[in-house]
Amino acid sequence: MSEFRPRRAHKKSRGGCKPCKDRHVKCDEMRPQCVNCLTNERQCSYASEQLTLAPRTGTTNASLPQPQSQPVFSLQHMSLLVHVTTHPAEFIMCDELSPAIISDILKPALEIHYLMDALLALSALQHSLQNPSSSTNYRLLSIQLQGRAFSLHNDSAIDSSAHGILPRFIFSLLLGYFSLHDTLSSSQKDMSIFIEKFGDYLPLIHLGKTMARDHWTAIQASEIRHIYLSVGLHPGHSDLISSEVEDDLRTVGLMLTHSDLEQTRLDACQKAVTSLKMACTLYEKNIQHKQLRTQAGATFLVYAPLAFVDALKESQPEALVILAHWGVLLYKCRDSWVVGDCGKQLIRHIVFNLGPKWDRFMELPKEVLSWE
Repeated sequence: MSEFRPRRAHKKSRGGCKPCKDRHVKCDEMRPQCVNCLTNERQCSYASEQLTLAPRTGTTNASLPQPQSQPVFSLQHMSLLVHVTTHPAEFIMCDELSPAIISDILKPALEIHYLMDALLALSALQHSLQNPSSSTNYRLLSIQLQGRAFSLHNDSAIDSSAHGILPRFIFSLLLGYFSLHDTLSSSQKDMSIFIEKFGDYLPLIHLGKTMARDHWTAIQASEIRHIYLSVGLHPGHSDLISSEVEDDLRTVGLMLTHSDLEQTRLDACQKAVTSLKMACTLYEKNIQHKQLRTQAGATFLVYAPLAFVDALKESQPEALVILAHWGVLLYKCRDSWVVGDCGKQLIRHIVFNLGPKWDRFMELPKEVLSWE
């Protein structure tokens, strides 16, 4: 008897999108974009179908709701939401303030689709980092939900009233965590990639600072104000520096005093050091709050000048030393799932790029590398 068996026919997904059919791959049929197209940056046919499809008329009874082929929210989505509501402190990292903050995020999210998508996307990202065995699946789900959130947000009408502005601040806040994690996690790859991501993120958080100050009255009425307060994103933020922080960063200040940097770059580095001192002071202020204090890692980004990015792109040693000391603060904030171990990795890259001439300014960052 022959050992050869007839070739089994390829089983196509009848409801799959056109790009998946053309490539003969299984389509998950998620809308408005399937995960395959979203992750591979292809134009999904579902996106165009959604714009052109109109309800049919004729014999179908219009009064009867028609079942959807794919529910908007699945049981997996619901499990992500349950995790957020049952572990608010672990999710939003604000200690005893977390339940009230999540409650104020949920109220509009239960009414606004793009906000719920953004919340679930962030929960999926957290799951992808904390569950290695299912990391890829949760990461893809997070990307898909984030893409849908962007699409729905961009299509929504702009409501500039005090009531309407708050959901958009919550949306930008949730997406800010995505961008921060994306920036920090790039330190695991290559220094040039990190600096590029850093340069992309800095203008975004500066814009957020300006908008927060312009609409502080609306933010102040919500519990989300605690997150803005914890990173210094509010009009009344103090620029006072603690004496302990001044002592810790005295060496960095001396480095700039004797620097031969061009004046524009020197000014940028001096402002960056001041920003770092403000961030470290805020961390010390919240030292008793194990989770809330980790938010201070982002404060440096809130106040660091945009010109500091130019100094980093030029690989100016002084700028890299300052960045390494920010890495020390990030290491202290490692309990945050958004930050993780990026502080140490950032310091490793900088130590590799700097010569021995700069060792005396790198004592504290190098000491961190020996810490468990």
